[in-house]
Amino acid sequence: MKKITIYFIVFSLLVFVSKVHGSVSIARYTIQETIEIASRVSGKTLNPAARKLATEELEKWAIKYGDDAIRATEKGGLELLEAASKYGDDVWHLSSKVPQATRALAVRADELIPMTKRIGTEVLELEARTPGIAEKIVEHFGDDAVKYLAHNVSPEDLTRLTGYAAKADSPATKALLYEKYKEAGTHFLDKLDYKQILAGGLSIAAITAAYEVSKGERIKSEEIGKGMGKGYEEVAKNNPDVFVKGARSNTSDFLDVLYILVIVLVVGIISIILLKFYKIITTKQN
Repeated sequence: MKKITIYFIVFSLLVFVSKVHGSVSIARYTIQETIEIASRVSGKTLNPAARKLATEELEKWAIKYGDDAIRATEKGGLELLEAASKYGDDVWHLSSKVPQATRALAVRADELIPMTKRIGTEVLELEARTPGIAEKIVEHFGDDAVKYLAHNVSPEDLTRLTGYAAKADSPATKALLYEKYKEAGTHFLDKLDYKQILAGGLSIAAITAAYEVSKGERIKSEEIGKGMGKGYEEVAKNNPDVFVKGARSNTSDFLDVLYILVIVLVVGIISIILLKFYKIITTKQN
């Protein structure tokens, strides 16, 4: 009985060791494959010594972060492992929060990681959409602008806004540009004369003029919309018969079109059925 127990224990240990060995082999193959993918992303060819260092670095992080480290390295390239050796856990935390910015995080870690830790992941969200834009926003409008612009602005507007800010003649002009953009958005930017700005710079006077034009057009558009609504209300109130007649006329037109479509559909279906009967009769006769 004792011998049987001993044999069973030894057998179980052998099975366990073989499974562990198999798992280690698979994990090592996966890591080596990931290093190969990362090399292609980075456009680099590793010599044996560099490959060994990269493999050891990834193995270390894969033990801690598992598949997250594998997937991030495949997106970020070898530079992500270099960044991880310098910034540690921050690299893996941020790459998992904003995976679409992993490559940017890898190649510009020295700029993006401190900025992201100071402001928030909106930095990486902006970077994923428009590379380099987060730094320009901070330079021209400050840290607080990053959070607003990351969630409310198109990449096209971001490029124009920071481009105009770069031509501003003073910090006060930049502040006014940002303020008026928050109020009027794309419509306001459309009213700025980019040729004049590129040639002579951006001034407070130019921003004020563009904003007033934009504001005037928006007010006019709103009044037209309100006027149309009030017009219908007035007709319904003062001339209910006319209003009802007009409504009936519109309904009648719609029903006429619908009636024609139904007739066309029915004729089509009947034609198909008759065609099938004709084919059946012809086939029997033959």
